[in-house]
This record gives sequence, structure tokens and C-alpha cells, in this order.
Amino acid sequence: MHMKTKESRFRCEEGRQKRSDQIESSEKGACRKKCWKPHEPTMAVASFTAEAAFVLPVIFGALLLMIYLFLYQYDRCLLEQDMGNLALWGSTIPVESAAKWKQQLEHRASSVYQDKYAAWETTDIHVELKNNQVLVKGKGILHFPLPGWNIWSQENAWTAEIVYKTERLSPVFFIRQYHKLKGERE
Repeated sequence: MHMKTKESRFRCEEGRQKRSDQIESSEKGACRKKCWKPHEPTMAVASFTAEAAFVLPVIFGALLLMIYLFLYQYDRCLLEQDMGNLALWGSTIPVESAAKWKQQLEHRASSVYQDKYAAWETTDIHVELKNNQVLVKGKGILHFPLPGWNIWSQENAWTAEIVYKTERLSPVFFIRQYHKLKGERE
């Protein structure tokens, strides 16, 4: 595709360019004799095939990586919410013994809905009670679809571990603290 302009340009021997309207009429004839062929700007016909062969895979790879990063963050947030919910629930349930409490909390942990995670699997949920504290740990793993994409580690997967620790609520402790604030004695 050629693009023509109304003004033709001339290259003079000095190497500078002048448009035809900048040259005085007496110079036009002399300049045409001294100058080379009229120079008209043209646009080259080009194809984006070669450029697209390099650029499009990079763009699609970057998009796929971004999608996996978003899925990883989404699933990590879900796991964190589930572990926080388990820890909070475990600190509020009334139980007679630690064994019964642990049994109830493990039953609740095994019933955590696993299909809500978009791209990863939950590998481990661990609960324990130590010194009136509830400790909940959860682990998840996200596998990459293509080998060699994980440039941050040797495995082709990202993992996350979430730990929540809460203290069991004691009504007696809160009542005593309330009385201390009011200035009353036990």
C-alpha cells in the first residue's frame, strides 16, 4: 500500500531535503538538475505473522499464569477462612473432656466442604488442644498444568499452610475480669 503526498520532496547533493513549495521558482529547475529522483514517502506492506508467532504465546502464557495466581490466592483465602472457622468453633463449644472435644472438632474438620476449592486439593487438616488453646492447621496444594512452569521451586506445585490458634473461652475468667474492672472483690 503506497501513500502519496501532495508535495514531492527532492534530495539535493548537500543531503538535505526541501519540499517543492520551499524552493523558489528559479531554484526549482536548477535543483531538479542537481537533485536525484523525487523522493515520495511510502508505506511498506508488512505482515504480522512473524510478530504474532512470538507475541501471542507470551501473552497467553502470561494470562494463564495470572489465572493460576488468582486461583491460588482464592483457594488460600478459602482455606484460611475454613481454618479460622474451625478454630473459633472449637474454642466456643462446651465439652466435658478433652477427648470428647477433640472428637467433635475432628468430626467437624472432616465435614469441611472440599468441592468449593477451585483449583487445589486440601491435603491435611490437623486439630489439637494444648493448655486450653485450640490449634488448627490446614495444608493445600495447587498443581500446575504444564511441567516446568513453577520457576520458584523444584516441584511443579505451590503449597500453602494455614495455622490458627485460639484460646478456649472461659466464662469464669470473664466474670472475674468484669468484677476486677468494677472494683469488686471475688
